[in-house]
Amino acid sequence: MRVKIIFIICLASLLLISIRIDANEEADLAYNSIIQSYEEYIKLEEEVFKNLVFTLSKFQIKGGETLKLILEDQLGRRWIFKVGEKEKFYSRVAYLLYKLFAINTPEVHYKTFNINGKFILGNIQRFIPNQGTLERVELSELPQNCLDYLLKTHILYWLIFNIDAGRKHFLVISDNKDKEIMRVDLRIWWFMPFFEKMSKMLLRYDYSPLPGSQCADNCYCLLWKDYISNKILLPLSENYEFVIFIFDFPDEFFKQLLSMRYKDLSKEINIIMKRKRNLPRDFKAFYTSLLKKRGEVIKFSKRVNYPKISKLICNELRSEMSRLKDEKAQLKNKSKHQEEIRAIFSYDAYKLVNKVYCAYWREKIDPESLSQLYDEVLEELDNFYSISTNSLEKKAISYYIDEIELIKSTGRPSYGWWEINKLIDAVPKD
Repeated sequence: MRVKIIFIICLASLLLISIRIDANEEADLAYNSIIQSYEEYIKLEEEVFKNLVFTLSKFQIKGGETLKLILEDQLGRRWIFKVGEKEKFYSRVAYLLYKLFAINTPEVHYKTFNINGKFILGNIQRFIPNQGTLERVELSELPQNCLDYLLKTHILYWLIFNIDAGRKHFLVISDNKDKEIMRVDLRIWWFMPFFEKMSKMLLRYDYSPLPGSQCADNCYCLLWKDYISNKILLPLSENYEFVIFIFDFPDEFFKQLLSMRYKDLSKEINIIMKRKRNLPRDFKAFYTSLLKKRGEVIKFSKRVNYPKISKLICNELRSEMSRLKDEKAQLKNKSKHQEEIRAIFSYDAYKLVNKVYCAYWREKIDPESLSQLYDEVLEELDNFYSISTNSLEKKAISYYIDEIELIKSTGRPSYGWWEINKLIDAVPKD
């Protein structure tokens, strides 16, 4: 009898080991399929992008604090070129992480353009036609697919420290059938001095995204509030399965993606990897706190349907590859020569005026120091104007000089720091 019991126990143990091995093999196959599809997609995307040439669009967006130009490619599609050093926001890395899990967000690349004879570096993001942002929409009015999208993006929001989640960063996209939303302007804020400290504060239903900020404009904060007050339903159990799926994703590939071109960020990347290893624990605790506020209890399982999730991601990537192949075919007979972009534009002058705007609105320095700053900036702008040989650049500088002189005489800028682009219409009239 004893031998029989031991035999049954051994058989059961072998069965459990076999099941575990099968599950591990299943996961490996799922992740390998995603990595293969992802690498094929990125290779094709970069190939198509290299064949694009851009011209200045007559349609320009004048809002925002970052200097930008709207450009058009040979197929008539619009792109937003944001001027500045690529190291600042790591937008391409954030985009690649979203793409790895087939979470929709606009394509973004780093690019250098010859603008008025000067080579200007920045990132260029595909412009997505839309019907506005979530600033004009109550989350409780959104269909379930949009709420599911917010839940998924929140995992990466937490993981890569993408704390700027205001409603203006979510576009509302509609067609004849369904409403969709899309996260834009992705950033990784690991350059900020309080990166590690802030990273511990974001998994709370009552958090403020930044010190002293309010919940009113943060999509995730609003999402939790609506969920707690029973205005919406959120499939937390199903989303927890996606949490586990990201947690199990091979660390080596994940870390390699984060490390692209940025070898000096080992500390910050290690923080992200540590957070990845703690995803199940942290999200289970967070979701449990949300449910407790609703008076509900859910049992979270660590079981994951790896083939199902992998198939969904791979199908989405293949669909995107089909689109890229069509674009590649359309570009076959198009010009591949990138010409100089002519615009009423001066990055050097913009940086000086932005310095004044920041001093006035953000730093709120004393009047005497402001007055001294105005004089210093005017002197530098006058110098830029005198040495510039480009008529369009000189025109931009003259607009900026007028603005500083106006501030000096009236004591107030024409616009808020978040509207500095309204100072200039970049499109030449001739």
